[in-house]
Amino acid sequence: QVLARSNRPERPRELVWVEIPGLSAPGNELELEAGEELAANTPVKVNANKLYAASNTSDPRVLGVVKTAVSAGMLAKVVTGGRLDTSGLTPDATYYLGDGVITTTPPTSGYLIRLGVAATASVLLVEIGTPILLT
Repeated sequence: QVLARSNRPERPRELVWVEIPGLSAPGNELELEAGEELAANTPVKVNANKLYAASNTSDPRVLGVVKTAVSAGMLAKVVTGGRLDTSGLTPDATYYLGDGVITTTPPTSGYLIRLGVAATASVLLVEIGTPILLT
């Protein structure tokens, strides 16, 4: 089960538990089938029980960040919270959801979703924030 926002228009902020067949979650990591090719460090969402790149433009759902690149149909390891080992980060910078990528530049439209903070140039502390709709 994962915690997700309700898709009921009358209760858009309600949190509900959603069953995802095939989901395994040891701690702050989980594995789920990729519905498309995903690069390492891609923020992802779940749709039809598969992982797809998340975007801040229209859909505020973010499950976590993919650890390594995978092809469609493969199991992807996703960090949903805690330490993500990577490279090329700006230490102490806050990272946000961009259009299928992590970025230090907050969006000016769509949804503002904080993904985490870089502890070092190679460690992102993933902590998915509450989506804020920008007007």
